[in-house]
Amino acid sequence: QYVRDIHGLFDQIRRLLKPDGRLFVQAPDFSVKPSSLLLGDLNYHYTREILANIFLRMGFQAAFLDAECFPRDILAIGSPATQVTQMAAAPADALGGGIQRISDLAQHLKKTASGSNVGVLGPPIDAAFVDQCLGPRVTFFVDENPRKIGSTFHGKPVLHPRSVTSEDHVVIPMGAAGEPVRSRFEKQYAGRYHCA
Repeated sequence: QYVRDIHGLFDQIRRLLKPDGRLFVQAPDFSVKPSSLLLGDLNYHYTREILANIFLRMGFQAAFLDAECFPRDILAIGSPATQVTQMAAAPADALGGGIQRISDLAQHLKKTASGSNVGVLGPPIDAAFVDQCLGPRVTFFVDENPRKIGSTFHGKPVLHPRSVTSEDHVVIPMGAAGEPVRSRFEKQYAGRYHCA
């Protein structure tokens, strides 16, 4: 997604790949991580269908992996195709659907965490999105990484979840993928945790 010249990229891959070699690709899936559409340094955005079609167009067959540790990413292994298969059917307006999901998420966020002392736990792009939507209601960010505690993000402090009080609301902007995190944090720490 960072390389503009996809044809040139695949030319290089074909040149460097051994005859029985495989190509591994990991990219955000904007159908489940719509905030990735907001990343300004990405040239392209993918769903499984879009990536499968690019692979086919470039002469590769894609096999997709499901990994619990990357629930919002596309993981694909590409191998040089021996025969061209039919392109995957992609939704007619996949990008429009992603943009609508961003709009829906923004509206949902405004209803989810009540009060003015809201924290955010999540990857930087998602945390920044929540901060943009909720503005001054977000007063802190949450991270278990000891190296980040005491630093700031978007000018607001990064706290360890042990510092979260029972009155604080913490948004986890990871959709359904955030449910295991929410469950663990509710058992380990104070605070009210909301998946969005």
